[in-house]
Amino acid sequence: MHEQVWKGFTASRARLIRTRRHAGHVSTESGPSCRRARCRYGLCDSLKADPRPESERKPMTPHLGGWPRVAGGGGTTMADLTLRLAGIIRESVVDGPGIRAVVFAQGCPHGCKGCHNPETHDPAGGRAFSLDEVIERMRLTPIIRGVTFSGGEPFAQAEGFALLGWRLKLLGLNIVTYTGYTWEALTRPDSPRAWRDLLEVTDILVDGPYVERERDTSIAFRGSRNQRIIDVKGSLMLGTVVDLSPRYDGVAICGG
Repeated sequence: MHEQVWKGFTASRARLIRTRRHAGHVSTESGPSCRRARCRYGLCDSLKADPRPESERKPMTPHLGGWPRVAGGGGTTMADLTLRLAGIIRESVVDGPGIRAVVFAQGCPHGCKGCHNPETHDPAGGRAFSLDEVIERMRLTPIIRGVTFSGGEPFAQAEGFALLGWRLKLLGLNIVTYTGYTWEALTRPDSPRAWRDLLEVTDILVDGPYVERERDTSIAFRGSRNQRIIDVKGSLMLGTVVDLSPRYDGVAICGG
């Protein structure tokens, strides 16, 4: 059963790559490269990893809510947390800027018609991964500049993905998170605290369900026009959505 699910999942990924590959990249034996010496808007630089050795980086302390609770203040502990995942891709150029690893959540409540990854919908599918296991896979791929959380629905396992994102940021990696929820739903006052925690470790959010009638293969990093590429830090600071979609569409995104 697991083998059949995995074959279906990889076939869906092949279709996704064909429809979402960014026109500004060309594939080479050494990986993707940008046709331009520098992105027009400097978008690549905004998501570069910290170039300093890990020992010299200032530790990042999450400044919202859940971490004392998760990391030893009672309740769930790091050792207790696992993520149910559909799979991990160690190198991708279609799931956010630059060369990225992708972690696919298993389980999704949205059921979007025409979804590229229907195998990820069943919350009982996939398998459980410890956070340490995921982190170790990221360490084995030094070429990546960031990690994308996709799915499935990462916010259905928000506590685990938030802690994973926090640990990945300690390695100097940036985080892109895909979600079928809208920014407005995620930031309602009555939304779960874990959703806010996951937003806090996310640099770029791609929000909204896939809408088949709005499918567009010419836009960057999304499947349909209703979805937005959101600057999370800027949006939280200003209290309104900072939509980066127009800046990414039609602009070559460098791998490095």
